[in-house]
Amino acid sequence: MHPKYKEADAISGEILKVLRETLDEQGEGMLESLYHFHVFEELKLRGFKVASEAQILLRHKQATKTITLYVDILVNDCFVIELKSIEGAIKDVFVRQTLTYMKQLDCPIGMIFNFGATNAKRAKRLILAGADIPDEVDF
Repeated sequence: MHPKYKEADAISGEILKVLRETLDEQGEGMLESLYHFHVFEELKLRGFKVASEAQILLRHKQATKTITLYVDILVNDCFVIELKSIEGAIKDVFVRQTLTYMKQLDCPIGMIFNFGATNAKRAKRLILAGADIPDEVDF
């Protein structure tokens, strides 16, 4: 099991609660950046360590380079949140994007939350391969 899995799993319920409360308070139809502000600040108020960028080291043969990876919200260095505000279901491209962030940031759990989904599932919880649990769980 991933060394950060237990911590990430333990905070996932509170993160989902913040996302749902934000939706209830702000309603549908806003820009992603506005939801981002509300979620980011609420997580900080609740004592979480949050960031929207992180330094990662890229390697190619003998070459290395440090770059900044921009992620919607990184929580406690173990959980990635990808925010969307689109009509319809969460697309596979967003799943791949979030999994890439999770792999590069070494985060065992991530969540995509779509504030724009009216008749589709709003959230998808992702778990890095190798855990003894499903890779995706819809909420």
